[in-house]
Amino acid sequence: MSDLGVACFHISPPNSNTAQTYWVLFELMAASLKRVAPKTKLHLLTNSYTNVPNGLSCDDIFINESGKDKEDYFKYLMFEELDCWYKYFEKGANLQNTILVDIDILFQRDPGVLFDNKFDIGLTYNNDPSLHSFNAGVILVDSYRHCAIDKYFGNLLNQIKNYEMDQQQWYGDQKAMADVLGEYSYEKWYPNVFDKTYDKIRYRFWPVDIWNYSFPLDSKNKPIYSINREAGIIHFKGERKGFMARYASEVLNIGVG
Repeated sequence: MSDLGVACFHISPPNSNTAQTYWVLFELMAASLKRVAPKTKLHLLTNSYTNVPNGLSCDDIFINESGKDKEDYFKYLMFEELDCWYKYFEKGANLQNTILVDIDILFQRDPGVLFDNKFDIGLTYNNDPSLHSFNAGVILVDSYRHCAIDKYFGNLLNQIKNYEMDQQQWYGDQKAMADVLGEYSYEKWYPNVFDKTYDKIRYRFWPVDIWNYSFPLDSKNKPIYSINREAGIIHFKGERKGFMARYASEVLNIGVG
């Protein structure tokens, strides 16, 4: 759909070899989006310390000026993410319906079908109480009510500012998403898609299985490679990243290498 944008936040880790690997993941993600939604615009969201390679497969690059020292910015990864999200929408960089995604995802279906102007923010929820309530790898943002967008991302940023440094580096985005709503268990709703309004912001919730699916783990917490053609988005979080190129090639017929 032409009125949809996808925005991927990524800042380079300090290790230069690891940094290059992540740009390969970005290219796989971009190719999967082009495959199912060729008219959808793809934006990279990053910070002023990240060296973006020339020729990256994206339509625009939004660079947020980091407020941290160059030696320390990656220690505040989640803060950098939420600050970038807020500034991206605040400055009107994208006035389309937008899906915020992590770099390690593959699209299997056109996500434009999810938008109907009846919600402001769309989240994917977990039904496992041992996990965070939400996974921040996929967030839907309807552009119709900009005041709700500004309020939501401002609330997230205000939450994470008060967290300890370890949570500003890891998982603080998902903690903030739950803390803003003040509700932490969604087991009773599973596997439904449902709408709720909190503080005058209209939310829609999808179970992660549909639009933010990740491979299951074995008894040693190692990912089990599997093919799920029903999921709209596959998320290769954590050690699952090692399977992303294989899945792109074997299942989506995306050229790798």
